[in-house]
Amino acid sequence: MERNRENHRSYVVWWTKKLEDIIWEEAFKRYKYCIWHGPAPFSFGFQHAFAENGKPFVLKK
Repeated sequence: MERNRENHRSYVVWWTKKLEDIIWEEAFKRYKYCIWHGPAPFSFGFQHAFAENGKPFVLKK
């Protein structure tokens, strides 16, 4: 029942050097960013992934 369903995401991923950086506030900030701006190296999903260097990356099935 979402008006803009393509912007709905059940997850986002990002690169991090330290496991301690993965906290709820950071995840929510990146989730919102991905919804508002689309996939980017800052926050993305597996359909539009980025390598650690920030370049687009295609995951093969």
